[in-house]
Amino acid sequence: MTELVILILVITSFLISMIIGNYMYKIENKKVFNYLNTFPFEMESKKNNGFTLLFRILLGLFIVLTCIDILYLFIFHFDSALNTRFLGGVLLLDALLLFGLFIINGRLYKGHIFVSSSIFVLTSIGYLMLGYISIVNEKPLYVTIISFVVGSLLLIVIFLPLLKEGFKLEVESSEENYITSRKKFNLLVFNEWINIVLVIILLILYTTIYL
Repeated sequence: MTELVILILVITSFLISMIIGNYMYKIENKKVFNYLNTFPFEMESKKNNGFTLLFRILLGLFIVLTCIDILYLFIFHFDSALNTRFLGGVLLLDALLLFGLFIINGRLYKGHIFVSSSIFVLTSIGYLMLGYISIVNEKPLYVTIISFVVGSLLLIVIFLPLLKEGFKLEVESSEENYITSRKKFNLLVFNEWINIVLVIILLILYTTIYL
């Protein structure tokens, strides 16, 4: 029951963060936030420090609760197998890197791409590991199927050279601001949001096998 309560708090804190982020963006930019071409870090307000602080606190709460959930499962459902410990480490790294997507902006372009790419790779590994652990420990079949399907698809995307062009983003910067050249649909942006959702789903599946 404790695992379920923590998981609900994780999801709730994330949803509240997104509501605040969408509200800040709409107030400041006079338009609705577009998940197809607007980066996570662009939710932050450039004018209202109070809203930005609240947004970061909520995101921080989401990350902390996520880590607590992972550590709780790891401590109270301890499995000495190397693959289980490895998956726990992958999930913790994923959770910490998620915070980077929301606070590392376009001025630190290379750093942002590094965080985004790392989450992509770690998430694919995490799903494949969860699928393997699910088979070994005779966990629900749907967990195994979802894990292997998602993990395999992410792994295929990583090695598809044709998609690399879609992840390029031209950036023009000055002392005061930066301008990103984007179409209505940007693959890099879409990839980041999809991976955020996939990390949360991975955590849900990971928690599910211990309920």
